[in-house]
Amino acid sequence: PIAGDTAELNNGTYSGSNVDFQPVLVGDVTVLNLTLKPSTSATETSLILDGHALTVTGTLSNEGDIFVKGAEAIDIDTLDIDSGTFTYTGDNSGATVTITSGARPGEFYNLVIQDANASDTFNLDEDLTVHGSLTLAATNAATADFSMNTVTLEGDFDLEAGTFTAPGSAETFTVGG
Repeated sequence: PIAGDTAELNNGTYSGSNVDFQPVLVGDVTVLNLTLKPSTSATETSLILDGHALTVTGTLSNEGDIFVKGAEAIDIDTLDIDSGTFTYTGDNSGATVTITSGARPGEFYNLVIQDANASDTFNLDEDLTVHGSLTLAATNAATADFSMNTVTLEGDFDLEAGTFTAPGSAETFTVGG
C-alpha cells in the first residue's frame, strides 16, 4: 500500500496449502487506515513490522496481533482500544526498547512482551494504559522496567516469565482485572 490507501489484512492460508498468511513489512509503510480483521483460522491475523516504520494517518482497527521488535517508528493517529494485541519481541541487541514515546501509542488493548534475550530491557517514556491484558509471556527472558511511569491496567496482569519492575513510589500501578 501507499500513503492515502486503506489496507485490510485478513488471516487465511495460501491457496492450496495450510500455511498461514502473516505479512511482514519489507520497508517503511504509510497508510490512511489499517484494519487487521478477525481471524478465520487458529492463528490470529498478524502484521510483523520487522524493524520498519508504520504510519497510520487515520485509524488502526486491530483485531489481530502486531509484532514489534522495538526500534520501529510507529505513528498512529487513532488506535482502536477495544481489541487487538501489540507484541514486543525485542531485537536481541541488549539495548533498551521504549514502548511509549512520542507518536508511539501509550494505550493498548492487549500488550505482550515476548523476548527470549535476557539482555533486552523494555521501558516507558510516558504513562501506559492497557484496557485488556498486560503479559510477560512464558518465552520472555527480558526485563520490563516500568518504574518511572504510571501504569493503568483494566484487565489482567500475567507475569509468566522475565522480570517486571512496577512503578515506583512517585507513580501508580492500578490493576482492575
